[in-house]
Amino acid sequence: MLSIGPERPALADELRRASNASGGWSYYPGKASRVEPTCWAMLALSANRAAQAPETGSVHRDFLGRCQRPEGWLVEDPRWPVNISFNALAAVTWLTHPDLAAVDKVQRLLSALMGSKGVQVPPSPSFAQDNSLQAWSWTDATFSWVEPTAWGAFALKKATRAGLVSETASRGRIQEADRLLVDRCGRAGGWNFGNPNVLGQELFPHVPTTALALLALQDRRDEPAVVRSLAFLESHWADEPSMMALGLSLICLSVYGRPIESLELRLRAHVAERQRQAQAGSGDAPTVEILSNRHSLAVALAALSIRDHDATFRI
Repeated sequence: MLSIGPERPALADELRRASNASGGWSYYPGKASRVEPTCWAMLALSANRAAQAPETGSVHRDFLGRCQRPEGWLVEDPRWPVNISFNALAAVTWLTHPDLAAVDKVQRLLSALMGSKGVQVPPSPSFAQDNSLQAWSWTDATFSWVEPTAWGAFALKKATRAGLVSETASRGRIQEADRLLVDRCGRAGGWNFGNPNVLGQELFPHVPTTALALLALQDRRDEPAVVRSLAFLESHWADEPSMMALGLSLICLSVYGRPIESLELRLRAHVAERQRQAQAGSGDAPTVEILSNRHSLAVALAALSIRDHDATFRI
């Protein structure tokens, strides 16, 4: 087993310092807190906290609580549309850490998630997929996509096993979501963002999307789409060497019990190089922005901590 190494404590310290005083985390310095990076930061830091310094502190808990609207959804600004994928991630965060939200708040969010469906559209010769399947979209009244469907299915499966949603109520939604993910899987394995085939052309699968879909389908490991997608991820995780892609791949392959040593070493090296560049400074604005992304930072820390908290990502 690999040692913790210096990258993980340094990442945890950096992420702690990066939180906003009013609660939560933004994507970039100087910006307002957002639901997605806040959830990832809380999940990551929960495995890296001192006994007297819980990262699920009231200021961050209260930020998520303030985002919840009466109908159950979390929205940072009431003028903005609901991001359903990030709400499913928030549900996973609350299910993982029950101290973060009262049961009624969790149930209202789960109820909103249960009631949300992507739209149906007529079949089209341009797309080789079943357009009648309804799972989850990014925003309301739009077409279902892979990432929100993966998070939605994952959240409902965890909620059902936790007894917060009845199996009778959730079975249909989960089954249709699983069918959609299987239907959208590429012929050679893996998932693109939405469509596997357009105008007769196979679309290239992406590593992060594939990792998320596999996490949602971890209870269907004998499904051919899962088998070939797991093989794709094991063969191609190095093709997208970002903290986000490497981190999600490490989390996914760990949950599936696959060898992760080479992947973990690669992520640690990537993080160490990022820290070296950040300390050295850079006049390249795009590079500075990439280095300061708190979302990627949190995903990397969650991945490097996976040996201590993989139950978070298990159904």
